[in-house]
Amino acid sequence: MREARDEPPPTAVDVVRAANTDGERALSDGDLPAATSAFTAALDRLGDVTGAGETATRLAVAAHIGLGRVHLAGGDIRRADLRFDRAQRLCPAWPDGFYWAGCAAAHHAGYERAEWLLSAALERDGEHGRAYLQRAYVRLRRREFDLALSDLLAAADRHVTDDDARLLTAALLLRSGDTERASAIGAGLPDSAAAVTVLGHLPGAEPTAPRAAAGDTRERELRHTADALTAARRGDWGAAADLFPGDVEGLTADLALVRAVACALGGRRDDAVAQMLDVAVRMPADHRVAHAEAVLRLHTLGAAEQADDAAWSACIGAWVRLLHDEDFWVGWRHRAHRRYGGVVSAAMTDKARTALDDLLEQRLPTDELALLLRRERTAAALLARAGGLPAADPDGAPIVCGPLRVTELGLHRRLGDHLRARPADAETVALFRQFSQIGLAEARVATDRPWAAALAALDMRCPSCARTGGRTHPAMISEPLLCEAGCAEFDDLNPAFCTFTDKREELAKAGAELAAELLLGIARGHITKAEMDLADARTCWRGAITLSKRFGDSRAVTREAVDDALGRARALAGRRDLTDAIAVLEAVLVAVPARDTGERERVTTRLSDLLDRRGVRSFNRGGDAESAHEDMRRAVALSPELPRPRLNFGRLLREMAYDSSLEDGIRLLVGSVDQFEIGHDKHKTDKFREELEDTRGELAARLAELPGQEPDTPEPGAEA
Repeated sequence: MREARDEPPPTAVDVVRAANTDGERALSDGDLPAATSAFTAALDRLGDVTGAGETATRLAVAAHIGLGRVHLAGGDIRRADLRFDRAQRLCPAWPDGFYWAGCAAAHHAGYERAEWLLSAALERDGEHGRAYLQRAYVRLRRREFDLALSDLLAAADRHVTDDDARLLTAALLLRSGDTERASAIGAGLPDSAAAVTVLGHLPGAEPTAPRAAAGDTRERELRHTADALTAARRGDWGAAADLFPGDVEGLTADLALVRAVACALGGRRDDAVAQMLDVAVRMPADHRVAHAEAVLRLHTLGAAEQADDAAWSACIGAWVRLLHDEDFWVGWRHRAHRRYGGVVSAAMTDKARTALDDLLEQRLPTDELALLLRRERTAAALLARAGGLPAADPDGAPIVCGPLRVTELGLHRRLGDHLRARPADAETVALFRQFSQIGLAEARVATDRPWAAALAALDMRCPSCARTGGRTHPAMISEPLLCEAGCAEFDDLNPAFCTFTDKREELAKAGAELAAELLLGIARGHITKAEMDLADARTCWRGAITLSKRFGDSRAVTREAVDDALGRARALAGRRDLTDAIAVLEAVLVAVPARDTGERERVTTRLSDLLDRRGVRSFNRGGDAESAHEDMRRAVALSPELPRPRLNFGRLLREMAYDSSLEDGIRLLVGSVDQFEIGHDKHKTDKFREELEDTRGELAARLAELPGQEPDTPEPGAEA
């Protein structure tokens, strides 16, 4: 009889794999909440997986794709696309992320993008049968019948076609004249409403995709739409909202807008907000949609007992979009003129916009939301001056909004590509900053909080990464703190940077540049106020220079710090405040790197001059020889090439010798001679020569006074 043995505990990889399996099972059963929980648990446990390499990456990709499929099943195309994009970035060589992103794009009628993504999946795996099948459906939508037939045949070769797909293949073969193959494929297949619809429309009108509703379903939806419009005309908004079809893609954009308004007026505000956003995604530049959504969001929040920051953020994005929509305000002036019969000036329009802006700001419940509003305004104004964000349609109107709205409409990549295509000028730099977390730092600058702004530029993590990152913010750091690699919120918070391959590095560089600017400004404030704070100024200079070493032009930053310190020292010295002037230069000298000899020399030259001047003044005014000696000694040590500090130091030593004992006087005179000799060798001036000769004479006289020294006279009888 074998001895029973305990099963080994499951590894972290086993736990993650089991969670993914549970998610797949729940997804196939249609249990979306359970699937969400399982895939989320898998991602949470991935942090425990160490040393698994490619296995961990595959598990992460599977979890993200699983969550994307959950969002897709729930109709949240934007969040689904974000998950599939994450899978692509985690492993760009695998086809799955591209395949599911293509499915999501097709589901949202983005057929051109869907075809590109499905083609990308096939480039990575030429045997991906379902990618051929889905691309065939997309090409049918685009009326590319020959290409669709080729894909359907490729899918059939890989045994992934169902009855509908085979009927479609037969229909396309008939269209091309290949009746024999069409008959062979179509023989024995059951009737399919979707495929028959395509057979009936080829080669004329737009083909219906294999999974479209049957004709009677479509007719029923059209009848319901007509009934809904009738109910809306008589003011029965609840009935109108109920009668409209549930699939927004089955409605034109105008009808979808009417349905959203009907939901709002029928008391279903939350449904109305979600539907209005769907319409805004389809019609991002339409000012009617912008107006309706902005008003709806604000009224919904006003009626709610409690609203989270996400709802307020969406409201801010919608309102700023509307306030910067020039077409809307031109129409508003015309409507006001017709209604009131008077001229509505541009000044009156500006006053109305300002009043609405103030109303929104007054209703915001927190200071952080007020910062979001400030950033959103600034970003939208910058984008408006730059001509707006071009529409996907070359003939479409550009969009003007801020980063919150860009995220809400899923325009990240369009914005990122647009900004990267712009010239690298100051306006573009400002746009990159405002359409990212850096804009929130600049919003703090505008509220006169430079230190808070610098800290914000140095910590741009999302709340989730800030909680789980395991790092706190020290007094000063050498690089900004960012979201963890692969964070799903990074693109939402920083849409300007989302299309960079090394987007985290680019954001870190931009944040470090702003932080360095702010730290220099803070240091400038510390040294120019009445009560200088040189310790904080020194900390800020060091921080700015450290950041610039890693991310910018350290020489330029160091030069600016030195310029500020020299300028302040010059002003203080002009007021004869030599001690404070010296203290400023000593503070900046500590921050200047040793290798930057040019900037250090600029500081030491001026510092040497000021020390020399203070030493002369100390001796002449109060006879404080020791203080004067220390200042002049340092002055010579800092700038040995300067003639005046050395000349004055030599003179001081000689003056000090007069009031000293014989031995001390001789020592001081020897030091004085040394200074004059060095100065004469370096500069060859008459002043150094004359001082040297005089001091040598005085030294000889003192030496003669030493005990045991004979006078230098001829002996009797010797020649004179």
